[in-house]
Amino acid sequence: MSVFGEFHVPSDAFILHRTLTEMPDVTVEFERVVVDEDRLTPYIWVNADDLTSFERLASADPCVVELRQLDTFDTETLYRVEWRENTGSIIDLVIQLDAVVLEASGGAGYWELRIRFDNREQVSRFQQYCVEREISFSLQRLYGPSQPLTGGQYGLTSKQQEALVTAWEAGYFDTPREVTLDDIASTLDITRQSLSQRLRRAHHALVRNTIIVTPPAPNEEH
Repeated sequence: MSVFGEFHVPSDAFILHRTLTEMPDVTVEFERVVVDEDRLTPYIWVNADDLTSFERLASADPCVVELRQLDTFDTETLYRVEWRENTGSIIDLVIQLDAVVLEASGGAGYWELRIRFDNREQVSRFQQYCVEREISFSLQRLYGPSQPLTGGQYGLTSKQQEALVTAWEAGYFDTPREVTLDDIASTLDITRQSLSQRLRRAHHALVRNTIIVTPPAPNEEH
């Protein structure tokens, strides 16, 4: 049976260590980490007050070949990144085990990873490999596929689903509204800004994967 593990690992075991060390207030997030077997996805979402400094540091980071800004929203920016090979020892370990990194978000010196393993033996091997290679890690949660509710079929990450469910249960979508974003963010122990990002992106994923069955053709008149 598959097992899901949520780990904290130091930034030097993954990517953008130098950048995150220089700018500890920056947060970086993948929604899908690995594509085409062992290639890191080229897309990252970045939340930074000083995008100019982030772009300068990230472009010079040893793991980056090229960085290109694609879209900017209220609180975050989407980048396309060309990564160098051997970008992080954690990814190497995961590939060796044939496990899958489903989500990754980094900032303030560490990365939070959600990894799907085939079984608990694979989890033990991952932990042992980390010990042998002197990679520090902190296991936050370990659970089976029957425990969490999953919104994967609708394109939601676990964090986005958690934010939606928590907001709905608290009455955020009721009329009149019973709680504020600050109340829900406090419950989830995240910032109001992070919660706003998760809800916006969750709404986007739900619309894209439920209402928008057939995307409009280019140049279609409305």
